[in-house]
Amino acid sequence: MTATERPNIRNIDCSLHDHIEVVCLHGYEVELVTRDGTRSRGVARDTKTSEGKEFLLLAGAKGEFEVALHELQSLQVLTPGARFSVLEFGN
Repeated sequence: MTATERPNIRNIDCSLHDHIEVVCLHGYEVELVTRDGTRSRGVARDTKTSEGKEFLLLAGAKGEFEVALHELQSLQVLTPGARFSVLEFGN
């Protein structure tokens, strides 16, 4: 099934993928906001693909969790001295 066959799943730009990889590589602490307004905070660990969806894996105060990349609205890097501070994923 392609992204066009899944109306609730959108592809994210390649440059955003690159930034997500940097976030994981450096273990940045981030605050995420999803399209429905949910906020979560954690240390970026890795990415994974499952059933055609991509996820950011994080370690938070209550343990490990994951967020679907297609659900992200924004990502703010909280780690001082990071290479960038905010990613906007659009609508």
